[in-house]
Amino acid sequence: MPKFTLALDDWLDRSPRVSLGLGLLILLLVGLFHHGSSKEYNFDFFYIIPVAFAARYCGRLAGFSVSILAAATWFASDYWNFYTDQLWLTDWNLTPLQLSLINAALCLSIFLAVALLVSMLESDIVLEKARAQTKSDMLSIVSHEVSNALTTMGMAIFVLEEEMGDEPKPHQAEMYDVLHRNITSLKRDVENLLNEARMESGHFALEIRRVDAAELARSALAVIESSARQKKMEMSVKLPPRPLFVRADPDALHLVLTNLIGNAIKYTRPGGRVAVELKPSGEPPIAVLFSISDNGIGMSPEEQEEALKGFTRSSRGKKMAAGFGLGLKTARDMLASHGARLDIESSQNSGSRFSFSLPAAQDQSPTRA
Repeated sequence: MPKFTLALDDWLDRSPRVSLGLGLLILLLVGLFHHGSSKEYNFDFFYIIPVAFAARYCGRLAGFSVSILAAATWFASDYWNFYTDQLWLTDWNLTPLQLSLINAALCLSIFLAVALLVSMLESDIVLEKARAQTKSDMLSIVSHEVSNALTTMGMAIFVLEEEMGDEPKPHQAEMYDVLHRNITSLKRDVENLLNEARMESGHFALEIRRVDAAELARSALAVIESSARQKKMEMSVKLPPRPLFVRADPDALHLVLTNLIGNAIKYTRPGGRVAVELKPSGEPPIAVLFSISDNGIGMSPEEQEEALKGFTRSSRGKKMAAGFGLGLKTARDMLASHGARLDIESSQNSGSRFSFSLPAAQDQSPTRA
């Protein structure tokens, strides 16, 4: 939804008197149109607009009140048209007044039903928004506290490594590597939680600029290098030798890459293979193609659908690694906010391939003039 529409909707929500005034103005215009037009036209739908508008922004009581006014307006216009044309149903012995009252009563029942339905839907929407905001606030608080704790742990480990000297014992080095690997994994999970909370609450904002996609990919690989090394993975990395610039938010794109590469490593058995490739499309490039593939456990179509909902993991995935089940959903949502689409090619026990493309920056020179 465009930002202007969201802002207008929010303003009308916070200004019930203005909303009621606009609803009555719409009703007046519809009534004038009805009065000045042929009675052969069906005006039910047009009268429903101010009724629904009042019920949406001012509540059920306002919706019912406008429904009564709409029915009265309908009756007045109907009666005038029937009376001036001297039209009534002689077969049923109905006068213009009786016929207009019947029509108005039928319309009133429709208007009241619409007002009730709209107000009930609005109540459900408000309740769902409140629940989503509560969930978002809780996730933000918990994620922030966990992030602080992880930062403190990382600093403590760094100090211990410095005190240990240049030649640590083999088992000490191994333990520190395990700690670093788990802290890195937890930080990525926390970042996913924070970003999901921001996106759900509407507080997530991108900072699109010219960034080197190849350098971001190298940085993402460095973050999860220890996980690949620990599982003795065969890493195939094909990156362009020179900078390849795209238009993207660097933090969001870095998170997308770490999530996708991290998932490929996480759900591939020890000794497996993960391939990361970036390549330009066109010369000069008009887009940059990203591809991450593996020969891991793969996903069925049903598992793909569930994984993209978030906080859901298959039984096979749970046996392979721990996690919240947010990585793939966050990557998909981040790319969608860039106007890009995450393509998934996967099947059970046959590995997976994740790919997407981003527009290349017009200026591909390593340094700006």
